[in-house]
Amino acid sequence: MTPIQASRLSNQRGYFRYWMPYAYVALPHPTLKHGYLPVKRR
Repeated sequence: MTPIQASRLSNQRGYFRYWMPYAYVALPHPTLKHGYLPVKRR
Protein backbone atom coordinates (compact mmCIF):
# COMPACT_ATOMS: atom_id res chain seq x y z
CA MET A 1 0.00 0.00 0.00
CA THR A 2 1.35 3.39 -0.92
CA PRO A 3 1.27 6.39 1.46
CA ILE A 4 -1.41 8.01 -0.69
CA GLN A 5 -3.64 4.93 -0.45
CA ALA A 6 -3.15 4.83 3.33
CA SER A 7 -4.10 8.48 3.71
CA ARG A 8 -7.29 7.91 1.70
CA LEU A 9 -8.41 5.23 4.19
CA SER A 10 -8.21 7.65 7.11
CA ASN A 11 -9.67 10.77 5.49
CA GLN A 12 -13.12 12.14 6.39
CA ARG A 13 -14.95 9.85 3.93
CA GLY A 14 -12.67 6.85 4.39
CA TYR A 15 -13.63 3.36 5.51
CA PHE A 16 -11.69 3.30 8.76
CA ARG A 17 -12.99 6.65 9.99
CA TYR A 18 -16.61 5.43 10.02
CA TRP A 19 -16.56 1.65 10.38
CA MET A 20 -13.56 0.68 12.50
CA PRO A 21 -13.59 1.25 16.27
CA TYR A 22 -11.40 4.00 17.67
CA ALA A 23 -10.96 2.52 21.13
CA TYR A 24 -12.29 -0.15 23.47
CA VAL A 25 -13.81 0.75 26.84
CA ALA A 26 -13.60 -1.86 29.59
CA LEU A 27 -16.97 -2.71 31.13
CA PRO A 28 -17.34 -4.11 34.65
CA HIS A 29 -19.26 -7.38 34.71
CA PRO A 30 -19.84 -9.71 37.65
CA THR A 31 -19.32 -13.00 35.79
CA LEU A 32 -17.25 -12.18 32.69
CA LYS A 33 -13.52 -11.82 33.05
CA HIS A 34 -13.18 -9.39 30.14
CA GLY A 35 -15.89 -7.17 28.69
CA TYR A 36 -15.14 -4.39 26.21
CA LEU A 37 -17.29 -1.97 24.26
CA PRO A 38 -15.92 -0.73 20.91
CA VAL A 39 -16.44 3.03 20.51
CA LYS A 40 -16.04 5.40 17.59
CA ARG A 41 -14.61 8.90 17.46
CA ARG A 42 -17.96 10.66 17.45
